[in-house]
Amino acid sequence: MVNSIDYKNKYLKYKNKYLKLKGGAYGKTFRIYTTGIANWSISDSLIPHWINGFYENIIRNIPPEYTKIEICHYAYLTNMHGSVKSPEEIREYDDQFGELSASDMRDPRVVSIVKIEPFNHSNLAEIDLSRDCLIVDMAHLYSHPHETQGFVIPMQVYLNQADWVDVPIRMNVLRFGYAKTGYLNQIASNCKLFNVNPDGSITTFVDIMREMHVDFPINEPIDIFSNMIDGEKTTDSRFIISKVIETLSGKKFFEIEERLKRIFEDRTHICLIFDMLFDKIPINIIKFEYIKILLEKHFSHYRPIIQGADFDIVIETIRQIFAERGLELDDGGGGVVAPISQFNRFEALDQDKRVLFQDLVTSGIMSEEDAYRLVNN
Repeated sequence: MVNSIDYKNKYLKYKNKYLKLKGGAYGKTFRIYTTGIANWSISDSLIPHWINGFYENIIRNIPPEYTKIEICHYAYLTNMHGSVKSPEEIREYDDQFGELSASDMRDPRVVSIVKIEPFNHSNLAEIDLSRDCLIVDMAHLYSHPHETQGFVIPMQVYLNQADWVDVPIRMNVLRFGYAKTGYLNQIASNCKLFNVNPDGSITTFVDIMREMHVDFPINEPIDIFSNMIDGEKTTDSRFIISKVIETLSGKKFFEIEERLKRIFEDRTHICLIFDMLFDKIPINIIKFEYIKILLEKHFSHYRPIIQGADFDIVIETIRQIFAERGLELDDGGGGVVAPISQFNRFEALDQDKRVLFQDLVTSGIMSEEDAYRLVNN
């Protein structure tokens, strides 16, 4: 039986190590504002998805030195034509809002309210929206220009709001697409999408792409990963996976389509894409690694039709197809970058973080994935 005093001492040891790494102090407040959570109708409401996934994924990335988290949900109860919702639908929303606030306060740090009005950043002039603050933009109010780190621009359709102008605004906006179903829901509910830095600034996945000079869609940056996962272009994963197996089997797509479905429908490794992005791995290397992981996992499924080729041949074929499609696998200086998988990310940690990572995992307190997220946050 574990002695409770020993356990408490161990906990304090890990807490002190963590605080030393973070360089922070307790007692700070973090603010979260959401837009569009009610959506256009009760049947399309994103409230159940916030409760059952989005919320937990966001809260776990807010460091413990923030002892208070204020969440304000902005819900505008009109339909897409601007008409006020029916009394019956408003009653249904009232029930959801009550459940929403109660659910938010699962974390004792959280205070949660709902405001029945549209979100308008101009009304928050007294708040520094660039630090200790995150706007979760489900209403799609902002676009994300390539050139300005940490800035967004109001979408043209919303410029009729008072004080909104078509100029960059410095604030931290997290947008993960219309994440009601499918892999976008999985991304919003499970994947690493932002870091809170020791000075209170926020680094979102969009900021990482800006830093790496990735040409992402400014209105919906998440689409670069949607296309990587499920796109139909000749540079997207589905095409490349098909081409690899076609090349090695000598068969046409329609002959192997059923066998490919299992690979295409496997979404279990999507979060590795974002983990690699936060490790600042080039986008083409991320795509290469994602394809490699899927093909390695399902190798036994398609191996009978590729005439007994081993997996090294599969990897070489992936590289050939990348080259044919103009997808460079180098670091920008001509040197080939070795793909970094979930199994060797540990090597990229500095010494202090490695020690904490090993302590957390070997003690059984955390899984490897949770420990990696904690020390690398």
